[in-house]
Amino acid sequence: MRHAIVAQNGTGGWARHRIPALSTTPSGDLLAVHDARHGIDDLPAPIDLVSQRSADGGRSWGAPEVLRTGSGIDGFGDASLILDSQRGRLLLWCAASTYAGFFESGVAADDLDPGILHTDLGISDDDGHNWTWERKTADLRGQLRRERGDRYPVSGLFPCSGSGIQLARGSHRGRLLQSFLLLRGAELFVAVAHSDDNGAGWQLSTQLGPGANESTLCELADGRVLLHSRSVGTRLAAHSVDGGETFSTLQPVPELIDPGCNGSLLSWLDATGNHVAASHLDDPDLRRRLVLDLSADCGRSWGRRAVITGAEAAYSTAVKTESGVTVLWEAQGTNALVCTVVDDSDFLPWEETPSDSLLDFQAALRHVEPAPSASSPYDVEVRAVDAGVWGPGVYKMAAPSSGGVQAIRSRAGVSLRDTGACSAGDTLVIDARLGEWAPGDRLIVDGERVDVELTSRRGRTLAFGIRRSITPADLHKEFLLIVFEAERRGAAAPQALGVLSVPLRDAKLPAQRVPVRPRTRD
Repeated sequence: MRHAIVAQNGTGGWARHRIPALSTTPSGDLLAVHDARHGIDDLPAPIDLVSQRSADGGRSWGAPEVLRTGSGIDGFGDASLILDSQRGRLLLWCAASTYAGFFESGVAADDLDPGILHTDLGISDDDGHNWTWERKTADLRGQLRRERGDRYPVSGLFPCSGSGIQLARGSHRGRLLQSFLLLRGAELFVAVAHSDDNGAGWQLSTQLGPGANESTLCELADGRVLLHSRSVGTRLAAHSVDGGETFSTLQPVPELIDPGCNGSLLSWLDATGNHVAASHLDDPDLRRRLVLDLSADCGRSWGRRAVITGAEAAYSTAVKTESGVTVLWEAQGTNALVCTVVDDSDFLPWEETPSDSLLDFQAALRHVEPAPSASSPYDVEVRAVDAGVWGPGVYKMAAPSSGGVQAIRSRAGVSLRDTGACSAGDTLVIDARLGEWAPGDRLIVDGERVDVELTSRRGRTLAFGIRRSITPADLHKEFLLIVFEAERRGAAAPQALGVLSVPLRDAKLPAQRVPVRPRTRD
């Protein structure tokens, strides 16, 4: 297993790099596209869309090159790449915003309306170096309005990040597919767009949901299309037998644990058979323990696993290359993008990769909030969204809000951050599984009581959004060890729960894991 940092906080002057898309190019390079953020916020925010390229199989990566940038608070993000191998062409979907992200969006179907979240499509015929862009908002939203009428209009709509696919067999050979997430009221649905004319026109499938979320696709050896959706607890699966025009009902995949985070699917055929791989987080509650599971029977069962990291992780996407499966993923509480190449020797039988997701105590860094800055004349106010109503599996990273509005720092007001290190005043946002917990117990973090809302899920007690500010004294350390304790009713002293280690400087690569196989008798 080989790891390389693609980007981290401070790379290129941006504060954060998130939401990876990945594809091989017609020439054989690896092309990564991702958000380059001036702050932590999701759209709406002044987010740039950048690309990075590797010509050596992911061992090294070039500097970020800006593909989309705007003015004011215009932003672009949530990229998804599709390789059209028939035409030697790359397609790139992304979301575009001014005053509205997924949760703030209105319901109009107007390409020029700044109050809705827009959908753009880029096409490159020169290996991803240059792109032409077209807005697809009115077309896609118009189809949805005609389908369901105005009783439950779509507000949020964006392409699911990572990658789309091109079908390689059957009567729909050459068809392009891309999944989209839709918001109707407070319910989430998925629809898959398909194109039979190399990306000129797109038609949406029947919708999956409610209860769907960001999703990913692959083509199976028998010609069916497999869709996996993120969901809190386990991933959900559906199939299409007509090239992505209709899908079966979403069903849980018990083997594929999921805390509610975007993962990926891919499939390939080689001399050893047909393979399907799924990247996901093997923890039902926390964004941690990124694994790559392998199926030899079109996703009906999952018999082998490669553990990429046992620490914090978030979104991931993967492609098949000559070197193995190449995974691009968010590491260390979204502080870095890492490229990992997994070869066949890294996969072990499931019984040799036991999960630790049910340990009594476990904590994971969700993200680092930059130190608050003074208000600026360049701040723009947009409608605030109460991220708490969506729960930890759908949460939105939002700008500070009060009085029903959130303040977005425009491009003219942002200050570039040229280091990946944490600063005094930054806040670590941590999620934890607390183990045995009783009414009246209190959580203590680094010797201080913390007031945090506790959640009970399937008998497990969870604390989301624990906050720990970084002090000047902390900055003398390379790692910050955060001690968690429980103050039990009637106990004379706090009970130790565990310790979380957080790097305060540049991102650290995961430890190289050497597979340990059981010894056999001679």
